[in-house]
Amino acid sequence: MVYQSSAAPHRPLSEPELDAVFGALAHPVRRAVLHEVASPDRPEAMTELAERLDLSPQALNKHLTTLERARLITRVKQGRATSAQANPEVLDSTRDWIVAMTDYWNTQLDSLQQYIESLHRKNEEGRN
Repeated sequence: MVYQSSAAPHRPLSEPELDAVFGALAHPVRRAVLHEVASPDRPEAMTELAERLDLSPQALNKHLTTLERARLITRVKQGRATSAQANPEVLDSTRDWIVAMTDYWNTQLDSLQQYIESLHRKNEEGRN
């Protein structure tokens, strides 16, 4: 199943893609890595990123691999150095899914509220 909000200009994500994104974002270190990579003053090299986050290169690589599999980041090789950049379109698509689910559940809750209110009105009319 693929989810897409009605106003979504982005490619909708499949359930496995959503699972990968939410799985990647579930870990606080990966959220910190993504935050650093998406910031305007993002580190130029992986060693700088590892230092900023107080991670070993191996631990950083593990988190980067998870973020990369979820397509939240892309590693970029520049000469001998490797850096990472965020893929905002994946977060945009994830946001679109969240908005669509919020709209869906708000509609369902509004319908439930209207139904309950109609039952209360019928109950009140039955008492009179």
